[in-house]
Amino acid sequence: MYTIRLSSKHPSGRDLYRLKWEAPDEILQSYRQAGQFLQLKSGEREGYFALASAPGESWLELLIKDQNGLAAAICSAARGFELSCSIAQGKGFAAPPESCAEIHMLAMGTGAAPLRALFKQLPAGRRSVVHFWQASFSAAHLPYSEEHEQWRSEGLTLHLSLDQSSSLPQGVDAFAGDLFSHMRNSRLRLDNACLYWAGSNQFGAAALSCALELGLPPQLCFSNL
Repeated sequence: MYTIRLSSKHPSGRDLYRLKWEAPDEILQSYRQAGQFLQLKSGEREGYFALASAPGESWLELLIKDQNGLAAAICSAARGFELSCSIAQGKGFAAPPESCAEIHMLAMGTGAAPLRALFKQLPAGRRSVVHFWQASFSAAHLPYSEEHEQWRSEGLTLHLSLDQSSSLPQGVDAFAGDLFSHMRNSRLRLDNACLYWAGSNQFGAAALSCALELGLPPQLCFSNL
């Protein structure tokens, strides 16, 4: 295990924090593909967290929800806080095939973190074919809303599925209710697309089922698990 040090912390949605870390070269160089994760430890507490920064950056970024255990300790920490940290683990996401005319990314909650990393890792010319589908309770709970304008300026198309219909943002495809029902009702076709998802196993199973109904070849549905 190595040591990482907290250099900055900012809120990014209700109970969510973006945390930037200084890290030794051994960890930075082990991070090669978006979708990889870190094992973090502090005393007897430990957890696994997907990276939100892109490979090749000179720092690490995480998106963590303030909840029990280690996550709560990290979210309450001040600059200079240190953690024991593994090298990057897991295979990460497969690279999008060039044959895919569209890249659809589906996230729930902090699942947006590794997909943000994947978007940042894409060549600039491929970012304009990305559709980012984000499920959240309300606009106030959305992670990375402070970056949405920048993502859209790079060509990304944003779709927001919110449980709370009174808080729908303007200027994007924002809708109340189930994300997958909206995808089905929008007459979306995924025959020439690939799809990435991040979230719970239940979310992933629903994403795959929906995508197959919409014509996605099953070998073009990817996760980082």
